[in-house]
Amino acid sequence: MPDRQRKLAAIMFTDIVGYTALMGRDEEKALQLLHENRDLIKPLIQSHRGEWLKEMGDGTLSSFASAVEAVNCALEIQQSLKDDPDLSLRIGIHIGDVVFEEGDVFGDGVNVASRLEPLAAPGGICVSGRVYDDIRNKPDIKTVYLGEQSLKNVDHPVKVYALSGEGLPVPKGLIGATATVHRNTVGRNYGIAGGFLVGTIIAVIAYVAFFGGPAQADIRIPTAVVDFINETGEPELDGLSGMLITSLEQSRRLSVVTRARMFDILKKLGTTDVDRIDEALGRKIAQEANLQALVVASMRKFGSQYTINLQVMDPQQGEYLFTASRTGEGQESIPGLLDQLSRDIRAGLKEKRAQIESNYTPVANVTTVNLEAYQHYFKGEELVNRLKFEAAAEEFEKAIAIDSSFGLAYYRSAYATSRMFAFSPAAARIAKAHLQQALALIDRIPERERYLLRAQQAQSDEGYEAGIVILKEMERIYPNDKEMIFNIGDLSYHWGDYPAAAEYLERALTIDPSSERTLQRLAWTYRDVGEYKKSMEAALRYVEVAGSAESYLQLGDIYVAAGDFDSGLKNLHRARELSPGFGLATTEIADVYMYQERYDQAEAEAKTLIADQPAETKGLYYPWLWLSYLYLGKYQEAIRALDIAMELNWQAGFTSAAVLNGLQKGLLMVWAGQDVKSAWEEAEKTVHFQGRLFGGSLLGGFYWSNYSYLAVLNGDAKLAETSSVRGGGKYSQPWVRALIHSAQHQCAQAEPYAEAVFQNSKGWERIALLYPLAQCQFEAGQLDKAAESLLQLQAVYDNAWSFRGAYYPKSFYLLGKIYEKKGDTKLATEHYEKFLELWKNADEDLPELLNARARHARLIAMRASS
Repeated sequence: MPDRQRKLAAIMFTDIVGYTALMGRDEEKALQLLHENRDLIKPLIQSHRGEWLKEMGDGTLSSFASAVEAVNCALEIQQSLKDDPDLSLRIGIHIGDVVFEEGDVFGDGVNVASRLEPLAAPGGICVSGRVYDDIRNKPDIKTVYLGEQSLKNVDHPVKVYALSGEGLPVPKGLIGATATVHRNTVGRNYGIAGGFLVGTIIAVIAYVAFFGGPAQADIRIPTAVVDFINETGEPELDGLSGMLITSLEQSRRLSVVTRARMFDILKKLGTTDVDRIDEALGRKIAQEANLQALVVASMRKFGSQYTINLQVMDPQQGEYLFTASRTGEGQESIPGLLDQLSRDIRAGLKEKRAQIESNYTPVANVTTVNLEAYQHYFKGEELVNRLKFEAAAEEFEKAIAIDSSFGLAYYRSAYATSRMFAFSPAAARIAKAHLQQALALIDRIPERERYLLRAQQAQSDEGYEAGIVILKEMERIYPNDKEMIFNIGDLSYHWGDYPAAAEYLERALTIDPSSERTLQRLAWTYRDVGEYKKSMEAALRYVEVAGSAESYLQLGDIYVAAGDFDSGLKNLHRARELSPGFGLATTEIADVYMYQERYDQAEAEAKTLIADQPAETKGLYYPWLWLSYLYLGKYQEAIRALDIAMELNWQAGFTSAAVLNGLQKGLLMVWAGQDVKSAWEEAEKTVHFQGRLFGGSLLGGFYWSNYSYLAVLNGDAKLAETSSVRGGGKYSQPWVRALIHSAQHQCAQAEPYAEAVFQNSKGWERIALLYPLAQCQFEAGQLDKAAESLLQLQAVYDNAWSFRGAYYPKSFYLLGKIYEKKGDTKLATEHYEKFLELWKNADEDLPELLNARARHARLIAMRASS
């Protein structure tokens, strides 16, 4: 069991103001500021008997035994920086119950402190009411009360104070008419009493506004709608609760819980085997989520007339707040009845009439007028919640067939279809076509889904960061939306912002602890930064929840990344047993054999895999064949296999894969010692497809990284830089700048950029940098540094984009040259022999092979003559 300790501590968060923007403008200066910040803060924390816990990007986290020490430290930090125009910090401090474990700290105290920091003005300090209680009698500390603030992910309002005085700015945007300046002098308690009285008045006003008076714009009532009791005998009316939820979501007065969120809450409560949410389950959900309004409705039919009776209750008290009833003629009247009832609910919960009118669109205008089409959509959503994407896609297709203007169904069909078959061009084409149709019908889609749709479009057109920006807009309106939270985590992962990815994915798990896709992404996130323990924990939870071939595949992959090949193979074989046709399990097994230098077995696995694939996907699995050839120096065989794959992918209509094959061919030609000009000609053949195939996607990121890499080799640094930006990764620019400086023999300039990448990536990007950097260091006479770079390369287990296959064997050749230059003929001979053993069947004309043979022979002759 890990060493865990719970105690009361003062937690201090600091953050550099404007760091992200500075990173975009001037990375070198941003990295310099990061070092200056660390050098300043660490000694001050120690001098105030604090503990430096960790650095998170441009932020720091530390703990203190007392609030007074934390505040004095914060004051000294800001005083030290008051004349520094470049480095400005925000600081937040809270004292609370926290858990210390293995050098890290968790708990509500940490969460509150992290939310206080953004409230501070640049150069300022914000503290919680609990900290204020400990410092209020200190005559030299002044504060300004900012009122009670609702902090993200904190389930209770927190009293917030800004420290004031000479040189300390106060965030004026948070100060209302009741703000009080406190001069903390012993014995002057009337200021405290006055603050208490003001707080009491505010609390009374807020309560009256909530249920008894005019609505306040910043107060939202958490509300849920249970499934309608359908007494009509008409199954197409079973999904009306979803339509009412969609209508109510237009309100700025209510915070409406989605059906997906309700099922997530039930899962947390241990209730999983349900398809419908009745009043009893709704009350359980309301108690768990602290909801303040629960809508219960039933529908009856008398002749051709439909009547909906509705009750709104306070689930905490078990009392009904009000009722409403509406009647209409024929099924076509039902969407209008739901609109009327939605307005009744909003008015009954004290939303201003003007707000209702300004935020109102008939629900049929953002869904469908056809209730049969809506019922298929409703079933599709239930299936998505249960991760049954193929069945869900079928339901969405039925909805579209009935109503071709049903934009929401197009969007959800694209979502479900894109998750059905990772290697299916047909599914990819359907998903793309339906996404475009959804965009064309965006005015007929609810606001919540518009954000998700726009984010997906922005990501595709402009890159991951553009998608995140739109999702952050959505977060202000729907702060607890699981899909939004997951998507920010997912896009942050692909962008390379691993701290943000971990934060949002962990948040998504607090909403749905058994979310398979979230556990999968979280395990990847921790894997890619080398936190294998946390990665393993997430992967094991994934296996426990799913028990699927995919979950065992990921668990095996993480064991392999951590260097435990035996455990990795055991889980990969388990994945293949569960799903005999699961090609990705075989690719991972082939990878492990390559890491273990069992290349014949890797080649056999790749050939079996290719033979078993249908024609449509056969070309997608050839990389594992040519990769095994690269390790052995069989470049001509690798290029022939690549040409076959490219032709198969063109025939199957997998255009993006075929284009990427062309780019890969250019890399193989360079690695094989052919002239860079011919290789660049292969890269230029792909230019025609750049605009329409490679936006901000995973494939796009790979494409632009490799295109930039070839541009560096071709001597075009400017094109390499501009291309890397299009790749969309957060660290794509430092990555390519490290490559450029290495190619220009500027090792000292390359190393800081490389280090920035190494801190945030443990995969193929690391390998791609380490070999050119080692070459640069070798040529500069920095032999120890060059050897260390190559040893780091050999320890990375990631076959993506073939860089390891190209550079792993060559690393022994370069190490031989390093040791030869150092005069260590024994180690030099051993490394040449290792390289020559790997390349014993290699193409005869490879420059490294010919040079290694000559060097090895010379060393052997020298040893024989001595």
